[in-house]
Amino acid sequence: MPNWIRRLRKTAAASLVVPLLFIVISVAVPGIADARCDGKDKSVTSTLILDGAVVVSETPATRTCNLNQFYDATFRSHVLGWRASVWIRDYIRWSGHGGSYSSLGDFSYSYTDINSNSNSIMVLCLDDRSVGYCGWGSNVDLVIWPPTDEVLHSVPFGVNSGY
Repeated sequence: MPNWIRRLRKTAAASLVVPLLFIVISVAVPGIADARCDGKDKSVTSTLILDGAVVVSETPATRTCNLNQFYDATFRSHVLGWRASVWIRDYIRWSGHGGSYSSLGDFSYSYTDINSNSNSIMVLCLDDRSVGYCGWGSNVDLVIWPPTDEVLHSVPFGVNSGY
């Protein structure tokens, strides 16, 4: 069993004692990453990494990187029993796109940029229905599930641009 699951179980058990609705336990300093597109028709895969292992990946479709304000991608969990989700903040709203707890297959999603600048904030998460890991790359926070807007505003994120 990976170390991050052992730590999660210990942390989840301890957090049940604390009667708070909003808890974020930071395991990394929030950071910013750039560009899910590296030029026209050149997509970049984004990941969530725990203990050196990729646990969530998200890849834009090649046709996404063309500055037409439309984003189209697939994502997946790499841990059976844990669900991957992608959270996008475009201007003022967060929208979540979740996968499955029982499948490691790819899940598709898309959205259209509401303020026409081909720019949004993205957070990747992995959850087991009660707690989750959210962030970007190896900058990850442990959060009580489901995340609130306040939680999503406070975890490490990536800047998605050029779509």
